[in-house]
Amino acid sequence: MQDRYSPSILERLICCATYFSGGLIGVIWLIICFLMKINVSFFTQYHVSQSVVFWLIIYVFNLFLSIFIGFLIRIPFLGDLIANIIRFFQAPLYFGFSLIGGLLTILVLYMAILALLGLYSYVPFLSDLINTRRR
Repeated sequence: MQDRYSPSILERLICCATYFSGGLIGVIWLIICFLMKINVSFFTQYHVSQSVVFWLIIYVFNLFLSIFIGFLIRIPFLGDLIANIIRFFQAPLYFGFSLIGGLLTILVLYMAILALLGLYSYVPFLSDLINTRRR
């Protein structure tokens, strides 16, 4: 018999898949649970919230960084240096992953695997932000 505090297999799979879909699968699951009046466990709320906030932070950071770099590249002498630094960080290193892309992939895999195992992943700023919502 399943312990009442351990997440079900369906919850684990949904929480795992929500990291790979940018939070979309988790949000759809929350909408379905709301419409069918099903209680959602804190485990599912935690992982869906963490996934949505994680991908939102990545999107906003990427947007502002691309705008900022667009301005910096137009500065004489500094533009070439900035372009070379960007080229270095975006160059494929291993299996087509750049340095930043590889680190993001490792972080997403870490969060998804722990969700699949039924554990809570801890990402320093992000998890603290999600846990303050609980209190």
